Parts: sequence; C-alpha cells; structure tokens
Amino acid sequence: MTAMWTEDEQGEWRLLQPRGFELEEKLHDLVERAPTVLPLSGQPQMVVIGREVAVGNGAMDLLLVDTKGQIAVLEVKLSKNSEAKKAIVSQVLYYAAFLKGMDRVTLEKKVIRKYLNSHGAETVAEHVENTLQVGKIDREAFEKSFDRSLENGDFRIVFVLDDAPAELIRLVGYLEDITEKIQVDLIVVSAYSVEGKTVLMPQRIDPGREAQGSEEPPDVETRWYKGSETFRAKIESEGGEHQQAYLNLVQWAEALEASGSARLFTYTGKFYTTLLPYLSDEDAGMVTLYFRKESPPSFQMWRSVIQRAAPNLVSRVEAALRPSVLGQGTSTYEITNDLLDAVTAAYNQSAKQST
Repeated sequence: MTAMWTEDEQGEWRLLQPRGFELEEKLHDLVERAPTVLPLSGQPQMVVIGREVAVGNGAMDLLLVDTKGQIAVLEVKLSKNSEAKKAIVSQVLYYAAFLKGMDRVTLEKKVIRKYLNSHGAETVAEHVENTLQVGKIDREAFEKSFDRSLENGDFRIVFVLDDAPAELIRLVGYLEDITEKIQVDLIVVSAYSVEGKTVLMPQRIDPGREAQGSEEPPDVETRWYKGSETFRAKIESEGGEHQQAYLNLVQWAEALEASGSARLFTYTGKFYTTLLPYLSDEDAGMVTLYFRKESPPSFQMWRSVIQRAAPNLVSRVEAALRPSVLGQGTSTYEITNDLLDAVTAAYNQSAKQST
C-alpha cells in the first residue's frame, strides 16, 4: 500500500489523506492533457484521438492510440459513482465491441472527425505526428497496425478511478485471466494538497499484487527519454561544425526546465533526434528542436499550442518568426534571439497561468 506523509511545524510526521476529485471532468481533463501520467503496462506513448466519443447508445470517455497503432479504450469513474463498482466493465466492453470490425476511414470521417479537425488534423496518423511533435512517423506501418487493431478488436482497456473498490479489482483480474487479445490496465489517481499545490499519485493496480507504478520495463522499441542528456550526448558526438549552435539551444531549453516553465524529453528517430520542451502541465510543446547530422539546428513551431497556452503572445512570436508564417508544424532555421525571447515569454506565461 502506498502512502504519503508530511512533516508538520513541530517535526511530527502525519499521514496525508487524498482530497479526491469533485468532478469526473477534472480527471478527464488531466488524462487528456497528459496521458503519460498513467503508468500503463509497457509504458507506451499514448495520444488521445477522441473524447466523449459517440458509440452506439453511449459515449466513450477517451479513445487513444499508441505510437505503434494499438487502440486504447479508456473510461473514467469516481468511486462515489455507483457505476465504478461493476458497470464500468460492461460499459467499456460495450464500447470495444462497437469499435471491433470498424474500418479506419469510417472512424476518422464519422466517429472522431470533429475531434481530429479541432486539433488541425484529418487523419489519426496526422494527429499523432502533430501531437508527438517528433516529425513524420512510419505511416504505412502505423496504419497497418491500427487497421489490425480495429479488425481484430485487439485493444487496450484502461480504467481510471480515484479509488478502486475490491469488487472492481476482482472483475479486472478475471478479465485479464480469460482474455488474450486485450490488455487491461486499472489505474488509481490520488490527489493530495501539499503546501497549496496539487500533487498527483497515479498507480497501476495489479489484481494479484499491491498497487504500484508499473514495474514492467518499457518497450525496447520506445525511443523516448526524459530530460536532455540523450540529446546533448548526440550533439557532443555528432554535432560537427554546428555543435555550439545546438549546445546554445539546449542550454536555453534547460533553463526553461530549471525555471519550471517546461519539461524536457528527447526522441531519437531513424534520421534525426529531437528535443521536446513540453509545457509544465501538458504533453505538448510550443517548439521542437531538431538535430540532423551535418545540418544546422531547426525549430518546428506549433501554433495551436501557443494559441492555447499563451494567446496574447501569438503576435509577438509571429513577428519574431517573419518572414516565415506561424503555422501548425512550421519549420525554421532562423532561430534568432528575438524568437527565443518570444517563445520563452510564452512558456513562462503558460507556466504562470497553470500555477
């Protein structure tokens, strides 16, 4: 059993009690904005592709896909909701059964079209590229896996609650035992108030063991790394004549992280390596820094993130980016001090508003 303790002014230690969530919508928002907070088995990189998805006579809370193309059906429930005990299982299975056998074009054009369009995409693959901000994915392989997931009903089932009753744990354990095609994750997200700030503690519940933060190793094909160390090492070994220019930008990104305005991640691809300064409270960034051997550094700009996180600074970023136009995925090699200052201001404002 996991617990959180705090030391009071008298030096005594006391057990903190989770404060819970007033509304399911708050937990929905959390997962949609930062699905990586969920300690899923295998630690896949997940992207939300639909919210309140109309399926049959109901609405699926969240529909996600991982970077390999496997689909995940996610349902959120608070423990005070009577459905959390058992109805949530039949509810999720109903949604999964509805999706099984559907073709990708129908899903994209009819079922989740509105969600994709609201994020500037026409297809799931395009939305994944825009969301992960790491450049082009292998669309052929991704879509083939996605189609296979739909055809076979090979889904990941995810239950997210603020507390897991024993009845539900038994049901999930039984579901895991009798199924082979689907993966099941039961996640409990506890919220604590510490010094005026909200601290989240997500845990994966294994019906056969205590709650834990997923001890399984990440997929060996996953090429995501926390921090900038991997990106910096790549530059130091292969930066060539542009090494100092890259190092200057890494230092800029590290300063953003040190100030609490960003969280850094590195992605290593087949042809390039990227540094992603994600927002402090969201798995998306305003820019992506690309490293390609024998090429100068480049930024890929993400207008929708800037518009959402720091709307009053869009014009400043646009002015600093000219003559290029600030769009969704605009690339530029002209990384001037004015552009860095404008982007820094946008990150700082976003972090301040989040706090």
